[in-house]
Amino acid sequence: MLRLAARLREAGTAPLVGAGFLNYSRPPLAEALARLRARGATAVTVLPYFLVPGYFTGAALPRALDGLRAANPDLPITQVEPLGAHPALADLVRRRAVAAGAVPGSAVLLAAHGSPDPASNTPVYTVARMLAAQGAFAAVGVCFLGLNEPDIPTAIAAHVARGDDSIVVVPYLLQLGGHAAEDLPAAIAEAQARHPAAHLVLAAYLGYDPAIAEVLVARAAGAVDDGLS
Repeated sequence: MLRLAARLREAGTAPLVGAGFLNYSRPPLAEALARLRARGATAVTVLPYFLVPGYFTGAALPRALDGLRAANPDLPITQVEPLGAHPALADLVRRRAVAAGAVPGSAVLLAAHGSPDPASNTPVYTVARMLAAQGAFAAVGVCFLGLNEPDIPTAIAAHVARGDDSIVVVPYLLQLGGHAAEDLPAAIAEAQARHPAAHLVLAAYLGYDPAIAEVLVARAAGAVDDGLS
C-alpha cells in the first residue's frame, strides 16, 4: 500500500497523497492525516485499500473517520468505495495465473476470503466474469477460504470432475498474511493428494502492482464498477 501511495504521488494523481492504517502498521490514520494537514491539505478523500465492501469499509473505517472529523471539524473528509470490480484487476489475476504456469487449457480459480454478506462477494464474481470474457483459459471460477460456498476443496473437485486436469488457484488477496502464506498452500496440498492425476498450482497473491494504482485513481474519480449492478 505504501508503494502504491508513492506511485500515485509520483504520478501527480492529487496534490498530496499519503497512506495510513487502521491497525497493526504505521502510520495510523490520525498520524497520516496530521502529516497531510501539515503539508497544506484542505480536504481529504479516503481510498479504502480493500478489494470488496465489508466490516472494515462499512464499520471500522467509517467509525475511525468519524473520530478524525470530530478532531478536525474544518477538514472535509470523504470516504469512497473499495477497489470493487475493474478490468485491471481481472488482467492482474490473468497475469498472476500465467506467471504460475496457466495455459489456454487451464482452469483458473480465484480464491477469496469471503464475507457473510453475499453482496460483498459480488465484485469477486464480477472480476471472474471479466477474466472469463478474455477467453484466455478453459474455465474461470471462484472459491472461498471460509464463510461462503464453494470452499476450495469443493471447487477443485468440481473442476476435476468436469475434466480440468490443470488448475491454477490465484489468491484474490492484496497482502501476504496467514491465508496466503499458510492456509492456501495447505489447502492446495490436501487437494493435490486427493486428486493426484490433476496438476494443481498456487499462484502468487495480488500484492503490489501498478494496475492497482489505476483502479485507485478510477475509484477516486467515481469511475469503478462496484459489481453490484
